[in-house]
Amino acid sequence: MLPASLWRDPLSADVWAETLDRHTCVTLVDEEGRGRSQTAVAYLRHHGFDAGVLAGGYKGWTEAGLPLMAKAALNKFLPKQPSLALAGDNDHGLLKRGFVIYDGLYAWLRFAAEERHNWPTRAA
Repeated sequence: MLPASLWRDPLSADVWAETLDRHTCVTLVDEEGRGRSQTAVAYLRHHGFDAGVLAGGYKGWTEAGLPLMAKAALNKFLPKQPSLALAGDNDHGLLKRGFVIYDGLYAWLRFAAEERHNWPTRAA
């Protein structure tokens, strides 16, 4: 996979486009830069995204000797669940994810804010 890339089904652009930031340029990549990605880019542009296709596609990227990442290595860096930042403007998504943090902070403030630990400090 290309570094910092995510695989998306180009035929489902109407579904995953909702998760994109309209203020960020989106570049789609397919095998040679002229297949299904063209349809997805047309859809994104029609809906106000700054979208384009990587010239030469994945094939051109690898022939140029540009870096790749193994999918398994890339998965190490991706969060298992979307973070609050990825919830975007979806209030229900923010509430669903945010209340876990809120509940934890509230419990700490209510029951443990005065808690002190007495473990020994490490000598320098």
